[in-house]
Amino acid sequence: MRWTATEIATAVGGTVAAGTDAVVDRATQDSRDADARSLFVALVAERDGHDFAAAAVTAGAPVILSSRPPEELVGLADGTAVVVVADTAAALSALGAAARDRLEGRAEVFGITGSVGKTTTKDLLAAVLATDRRT
Repeated sequence: MRWTATEIATAVGGTVAAGTDAVVDRATQDSRDADARSLFVALVAERDGHDFAAAAVTAGAPVILSSRPPEELVGLADGTAVVVVADTAAALSALGAAARDRLEGRAEVFGITGSVGKTTTKDLLAAVLATDRRT
């Protein structure tokens, strides 16, 4: 699913504070997994994802989702889009909800719960559904 920086900002209640209206089709919070199609989400946990924004951009990420303004992100390339929000974890959740809303009427969602066998059940269900649907 393709997203522009402006669409991301609208979906998460943020603002595009820098850069171009780049297009991405995936999100990652791991700078080592970033590429030219990636939205890099600077999550703050045991490590502060903002410290890895420059590495994500070096790997090709054209859009950063940040709770800091662009001038506080060291080493960003010119043209890197920075979507600024109050809380990147909440924004990532909002982006997921917006992505699911885009699929309304075109996708079915299944929930698999329990304490044992979820992965096996998921894999079996995916194998069965893949014969008739895109999974």
